[in-house]
Amino acid sequence: MLLGWCTAVSPALLAWRARAVLPARARYAPPRRLAWLPEGAPAAAIEARAAPLLTRPGLVLALTLASTSPIHANLRSELWADSVTAERLARDARVTLERDATYDGIGIRLRRFRVEPRSASVTQSMEPFRRKS
Repeated sequence: MLLGWCTAVSPALLAWRARAVLPARARYAPPRRLAWLPEGAPAAAIEARAAPLLTRPGLVLALTLASTSPIHANLRSELWADSVTAERLARDARVTLERDATYDGIGIRLRRFRVEPRSASVTQSMEPFRRKS
């Protein structure tokens, strides 16, 4: 899954590059993208957007703007939902941050998350250790 984008790793450019370097019989499918949300969408919409990512094991790449990015406000607005979805993933216990790098020259932050959904039995087995309120 791909959150965000930048010219260097746009799905179309990745597909074009794959056709150039992969053997003819190898099939390449560009990363899927989530539906776009407008800037300021409610928290429930962000939760609904992140939920499918948390149900399947796998990698999620998040390409968002670095805090120091000089990029135009329109792009910041376009990537807003991807940025807050990445922040939502970063706070989830089922997600491990494997890489976090900022490329100041192009104003992009790359994060690689690994999602490892836990089964109900694992969650239930931890019940005796939960703090009582």
